[in-house]
Amino acid sequence: MQQSSSNLISIRRQLEIIAVVIIVGILAAVAIPKYLSLQEEVRKMAALRQIAEVKGRLSLSMVKYMLQNNGAKPGAVQLLTVTGADGKTACAAMSGEDVQFTCTASGAAVIITVWTVKGVKVSAVRGNPGTFEIGD
Repeated sequence: MQQSSSNLISIRRQLEIIAVVIIVGILAAVAIPKYLSLQEEVRKMAALRQIAEVKGRLSLSMVKYMLQNNGAKPGAVQLLTVTGADGKTACAAMSGEDVQFTCTASGAAVIITVWTVKGVKVSAVRGNPGTFEIGD
C-alpha cells in the first residue's frame, strides 16, 4: 500500500514538472520573437535619432553659411563642407559613434543614409533614408 501511494506521488510530481516545462516553453515561444522584434525597433529608433541629430547640425551649418555669405543659401555640396566650431563638418562630427552612416549631396538635398547600428545592418527606416531638403 505504501509503495503504490509513493508511486502516485512520484507520478504526480513528474506531471507537475512536465506542466511547468510546457508552460515555460509556451512563454519562451511568445517572448523570444517579441524580444527580437524589439531589438530591431531599437535599432530603427537609433537610426532615426542619428538622422535627426545630423539634420540639426546641417541646419546650423546652413545658418552659419548664410551669415558668412550675406544671406546666400548654400547648395548641398557647399552645406556638407561648412565646418563648425570644432573644425569638423556636420557629418564628420558625428562619425565614429555606434551608428555608421553617410552624407551625400544629391541635387538640392543632402541624403543621410544609416547603414548599421552597433554593427548590425538596419532595415529601411520609414521606407527611405533620411533626406534633408534645402528649402526656400
